[in-house]
Amino acid sequence: MDIKQYTNANKAAWNEAIPKHQKARKQELDTLFAQPGYIEQTDEDLLKIFDQIKISDKDVIHLACNNGTELLTIGTVLVVNPFVVYN
Repeated sequence: MDIKQYTNANKAAWNEAIPKHQKARKQELDTLFAQPGYIEQTDEDLLKIFDQIKISDKDVIHLACNNGTELLTIGTVLVVNPFVVYN
């Protein structure tokens, strides 16, 4: 398989998975993230690394977030200007 075939297969897999993720937790996540300061990411080691590298002073590209929770956590707690890049 060449890179385009892998990319297309990956995109198809994500397109299949996303509705299942949204159905499973959409209302719950909408409610949780509506609360000021809510974060989904509670891995203390990861949060310490973010603090050590001063990620709050940087722009961030976040790839392959399946339901937005990681990106929303980064935006809520860690950075000023998060954005996502999709292939």
